[in-house]
Amino acid sequence: WTLINDIKYLSSVETTPWGILIGEFDSRVWNKPFNGVYESLNLGNSFKELGLKDKGITNIKYVDNTIYATTYYHTSTPAGLFISKDQGVTWEHIGTEYSSSYVEVINNNIILGTTSHGIFVSTDKGLTWDQKTPDIEIKFIKNDNQRLLASGSKNIFESNDEGNTWFSLQFLPPLTCLVWLIPSPHPSVHQSSSRIS
Repeated sequence: WTLINDIKYLSSVETTPWGILIGEFDSRVWNKPFNGVYESLNLGNSFKELGLKDKGITNIKYVDNTIYATTYYHTSTPAGLFISKDQGVTWEHIGTEYSSSYVEVINNNIILGTTSHGIFVSTDKGLTWDQKTPDIEIKFIKNDNQRLLASGSKNIFESNDEGNTWFSLQFLPPLTCLVWLIPSPHPSVHQSSSRIS
């Protein structure tokens, strides 16, 4: 392995047809980090600041010529989900204003995890949104061929209809804090639990 950047608080990495995108989420705001999206156009040999400065990037996805970036901090613009359709030149906020943790996109559906208000889903490319789970922290969401798993602080939720309905996986123990979906043809769920004393 070769180190390709010196940005220490990376939250996500995404590849696009034109380059590599990485998000920074550094909670030490007193150090005045960039806390936005970086871009590399030369296979990671160098990175430049692209956009969403000070927002605290928690996740990045690139789907169908659109960049999706979830953000944690409220600044002059709300927290939540931002999209760019011009390779990061301009950004538009869509959806809720809650601090967000993860995003997945399936067909016209956008599945948004938040840090305090569960999962929101848009079935019309972000025009309208519906809350699909209770008010909990969503740590991340994984997609495997239309099957979605969402990891919360105490629950794991599954959806088999592109995020329109969700149910809790009852066979897992309480206080589950991590889930990983091993893709088909042999899907399995890996989780870890911790006990609060």
